Amino acid sequence: MRLGTLKNIDFNRVIKEGKCLKTRFCIICYLEGEQRKFGFTVKKKIKCKPLRNRIKRRIREIIRLNTESIPSGWWVFIGLEEAKDMDFREMQEVMMDSLKKLAKS
Repeated sequence: MRLGTLKNIDFNRVIKEGKCLKTRFCIICYLEGEQRKFGFTVKKKIKCKPLRNRIKRRIREIIRLNTESIPSGWWVFIGLEEAKDMDFREMQEVMMDSLKKLAKS
């Protein structure tokens, strides 16, 4: 299943106007909408490109596996350096709890 992606303008809009929540390994921003669209990035503070890409791929995979349980809206995920040391299952549990919490608030 292909994920709907946000354009750069929409990406910035979600960060400025949406609700944000910081988890141990990423920052999640949410803006209500009728469609599910996603944006993924990792802070440039992580200098190693392969590491940044791996963090992005892991976050993308968590979303892909759980798309149906994610409320509709525009979502932006900003990966943090702490994600490099986390287990995939642990990341998935934290992510799903945070998504539900953010969508309800």
